[in-house]
Amino acid sequence: SFFAALDDDFATPEAFASVFELVRVVNQVATASSAGADQLREVRREMVDLLDVFGLAGLAEGGAPSVPGEVMELLERRQEARTAGDFGRADELRDAIAERGFAVMDTEEGPQVYPR
Repeated sequence: SFFAALDDDFATPEAFASVFELVRVVNQVATASSAGADQLREVRREMVDLLDVFGLAGLAEGGAPSVPGEVMELLERRQEARTAGDFGRADELRDAIAERGFAVMDTEEGPQVYPR
């Protein structure tokens, strides 16, 4: 549906809608624990390829825009709090990161921060 939308007079909103539909389905499958790590990595690769059509693939890799040092410091302090089991403090630090316009996603590779 993504490429069909682009073939139809470069219908960008419909193309993005198909990306969001893919994300919705993947979230359902991941929540149901019916997808393995290899399958989820493959979906991620596909998502990056789709985003690359719009020049946005760098966002998936932590590319531009850059994350300010202050946010990275908060992220590091949050990880330290989580490691120490101080989840209340970790939540406070996540909120402080959000106030600065960034969201935190915990991954197998460690916490990642993305512009909101």
